[in-house]
Amino acid sequence: MRILPTTQAINKLVQIEFEVRKAEKEFIKPSSQRRYSIDHWSFRTRAPRKARHAITSAFLLLSHIQEAREAGGLELSPDWRCADLGSGLGMSTFSLALRFGFIKVIGYELDKKVISRAERTRQRHGIGNVRFEYKDFLEEDLSPYKLLYIYQPFFENFVEYMNLPMLETAPGTIIISRIASFFREQIFVEPFFRLIYASPKNQPSNPFLAEFYTYQRTAYG
Repeated sequence: MRILPTTQAINKLVQIEFEVRKAEKEFIKPSSQRRYSIDHWSFRTRAPRKARHAITSAFLLLSHIQEAREAGGLELSPDWRCADLGSGLGMSTFSLALRFGFIKVIGYELDKKVISRAERTRQRHGIGNVRFEYKDFLEEDLSPYKLLYIYQPFFENFVEYMNLPMLETAPGTIIISRIASFFREQIFVEPFFRLIYASPKNQPSNPFLAEFYTYQRTAYG
């Protein structure tokens, strides 16, 4: 599998990210970035979402994955089924699907307006290996997926709710997380998980800053 995308894929990701960031501004106005409406709860906790819809640029996510391949020996396969847990407007979902050509990338989201907009983007660009589902990923069986991506979609009781779903993943599952180290260290515990690669920290003194980490579920337990 080629790790570098084709020129067509690069151009499409750039175009999609422009559209997604424009859509983000429509959902969250500058004057209300730190106020939440009743529709902006996340998953089982019904806790408020982040002030913005947690868009991760294609460059940041894909750079981390490439670094994990080069420095950590991460191996990927296009026949994998993957899931974006809390996919929002779909930027990370599209990035994984277009760059690596995975057979299927599922985006789980519980904001109807957001998922509708992500689906419009998917259809506009004809991305056939992406599907968005209006489901709570905390209540789904995640074991069929070979790769999971999560950018901390809620705050309240995060560790309490995430521990069991992560432990129930199948041995060998790759989990790419962009969460605060404070939470990461309580969820991805040895010997149940093996750290493959951690992106260099921008602010090592801040345990609540979300950083990229790639783990693999071990056979232990």
